[in-house]
Amino acid sequence: MKKGLLFVFLSLLVIYSVKAQSDNASNYGTAWSGNGGSGFSAWSFNSTGGSSQSGIFLGQTGSGNASDSNGNGDTNVDGDINTGGKAWGLYANSGQLSEAFRFFNTDMDTDDRFTISMDIGFIDGGSTVGFAVQTDLGNNLLEVFFIGGDSFFTVSDGDGNTNSTIGFTDEGVTIQIEITANNSGTYAHSTTITALEGGTVYNKTGNFSTSGQVGKIRLFNANAGSNSSNNLYFNSITHEIGVLPVELTSFSAFAKDNDVELIWETSSEINNSHFEIQHSTDGRIFETIGQVQGLGTSNYGRQYQFNHNSPVRGNNYYRLHQVDFDGKSSTSEIVSVNLNTELEVQYFPHPLEDELTILWTEELENSTLELLNVNGQRIYAIPFLETIRIPTADLPKGIYFLSARKEGNVLWTEKVVK
Repeated sequence: MKKGLLFVFLSLLVIYSVKAQSDNASNYGTAWSGNGGSGFSAWSFNSTGGSSQSGIFLGQTGSGNASDSNGNGDTNVDGDINTGGKAWGLYANSGQLSEAFRFFNTDMDTDDRFTISMDIGFIDGGSTVGFAVQTDLGNNLLEVFFIGGDSFFTVSDGDGNTNSTIGFTDEGVTIQIEITANNSGTYAHSTTITALEGGTVYNKTGNFSTSGQVGKIRLFNANAGSNSSNNLYFNSITHEIGVLPVELTSFSAFAKDNDVELIWETSSEINNSHFEIQHSTDGRIFETIGQVQGLGTSNYGRQYQFNHNSPVRGNNYYRLHQVDFDGKSSTSEIVSVNLNTELEVQYFPHPLEDELTILWTEELENSTLELLNVNGQRIYAIPFLETIRIPTADLPKGIYFLSARKEGNVLWTEKVVK
């Protein structure tokens, strides 16, 4: 005999419209000039000294001037940051400077994300290579750079210079900057550096060095050295507009004995610190009853689970409060469970085998019996007018939900396993 328990399963299937503007070196022929890709203006350049002392070029595999030949070489023969065997290169020696600039067609705003790949070579002591995001007027908002003789990349923002945990890596790094808002409403950032060799990740959050929106990038090589192994390379710039931190694909709640079990799934996460689980008895005033750690930043999602050990009899409402590392947060839709110990429904076998039988009960008359998968997708539905037999031999092993619905309301639900 099974005790019936009211249940709501919310399939959010959140769809995000993210506009991505991008460019990479494979869009260029034999020279680094003009305007490739989309979302950015044409490149402009500045070099001091003569052409033997500083300049820019399009590095190509096999030419001896490519990102897989600087530093110690391409250690795992994967092309480093190259696309189509190409990357943008800058060289500088004899105290000279080489720079490349590019404006965004649309200034970055809150929830926008910028990504760039960078591969440094050997750097003469005291010299500096890196890149900056700037205002349209050329004021630095944030810089990421490496100084010859140092052990780690440096991030420079409103907090000053901060050493990262990313050291020299011949394979290069990817740098991702997400625009956030601080408590005063001005722009701030969450910057993540990922080493392509070894996968070490460093994250820095903080305010920009000055006020204003990101409207421009600056790439620079300040006197790294005269050998080809001192060359600096960049590639694969992307401006994603309106990126939201977590894609939540489902959120469900069901009663389990005298507890309530919550299950939710994400398909990807950006800068996700944790989820706060919030509970209410009236659907209006919520309190936090627990916390589950997030993945941080990941192109892959995961399934989360939380048990509420002290729900009340009657209605229980739940929602998720997702919090980023920088304190930014968002709240999910509400799901509810009604702990009703009066309704009894019999079904067998459990676990499922070749056929599931649900015995008719008067309390569920004229409802629709549904079998749902863990994502809330309906597998089977039939009017509940008599004892029901559902073929289950071909169902893959996993978790399913039986649910009886009438006039839009869920009258009964039960978790079943095959």
